[in-house]
Amino acid sequence: MQSPSEPLFTRWRATHLWQPFSLIVCFALTAALGIWIEQATLLLTSFLVICALGGQWVVYNFWSGHNRQIHATEIDIDRCLRMTAQQVRGLPGGERASIFLQILKLVINRAESKRGIEHHAILAAFRNRALEKPRCIHRLGKTMVSFGMAGTLVGLSMTMYAASDVVENAESVQALTAALVPAFGGLSMAFSTTLVAVLLGTVWLGSQAQHCHDAINLYFDQLDGYLGGFQFGDR
Repeated sequence: MQSPSEPLFTRWRATHLWQPFSLIVCFALTAALGIWIEQATLLLTSFLVICALGGQWVVYNFWSGHNRQIHATEIDIDRCLRMTAQQVRGLPGGERASIFLQILKLVINRAESKRGIEHHAILAAFRNRALEKPRCIHRLGKTMVSFGMAGTLVGLSMTMYAASDVVENAESVQALTAALVPAFGGLSMAFSTTLVAVLLGTVWLGSQAQHCHDAINLYFDQLDGYLGGFQFGDR
C-alpha cells in the first residue's frame, strides 16, 4: 500500500511505553538503594531533581525549535506572497520546511488533484503533533508528583515498621523515648519527597508545560489567519 506524502495522524510509538516504564524502574532501584544504605531521603530527592532537569532540557529544546519555526515561517510567508502556486509547489518541502510551507504545499497538491481539503483539517493535525512535547513535559511533572507520593508511603512504612519494633523491644519509658527518635527518621523522607515533587513537578514543570502549550496555540492561531486569507502572486 502506498504511503501518504505527508502523515496527518499522530501515530503511537514505542517511546510512549518505555519512557514511563524506565522512570518507574529507576525510581524503584533508587528507593531500594536508598533504604539499603540508609540514605533514602537524599537519593529520592536527587532522583526527583534529575527528573526536573531532564524536563527542563526538553523545555529548552522546545523553545529553541519553536523560535526557529517562527523565523522560518516569517521567511516563507514573505517569499510565498511573491510567488505563484506552481512556484510554491516546486519549493523543497519535508520536515526542514516551515509548517506554513508544508501545509500550503499540501493544500495546493490536493486542490490540483481535485481532492480539495480545507487547511483547517491539516492545521489541526500539525497542531496536535506540535503539542506532543508540552504533553510530555506535563506527564513528567505529574509522574514526579506520583513518585513523591510513593516516597511518602515508603517513608511512612519505614517509620511504622521501625516504631513497632521499638515498642515491642522497649524495656522502659526512657529507652522507648530514646529509640523512637531515630525510628521516626523516615518521616523526613515522607514529607520532603512530596514537597520536592510538588514544587518541581507541578509548580515548575507544570507551569513550563502550560507556557509551551500556550505558545503553540498562539502560533497556530496566527498561522490559521495567514492561511485563511493567503493570496498568491498570480492572483
